[in-house]
Amino acid sequence: MLNSKKQQQKLKKLKSSINLRYWLIGLLLIGTATVTTNLFSWSMMALTGFFLAYISKGMRNKGSKIKD
Repeated sequence: MLNSKKQQQKLKKLKSSINLRYWLIGLLLIGTATVTTNLFSWSMMALTGFFLAYISKGMRNKGSKIKD
């Protein structure tokens, strides 16, 4: 019984953190749309920077798995 209570608490905490993540992603998308409309050149520069950082992180993660 005690173990199931702990599992329920962990599940509840996980669900709330997932909901918070979706909420923050939604706010980020709305903010990005607003900024893109008003300051197009700056927002495209920022999005390009984030995209390049994301791509380079993926390349670094794949390269670290190779053993010499």
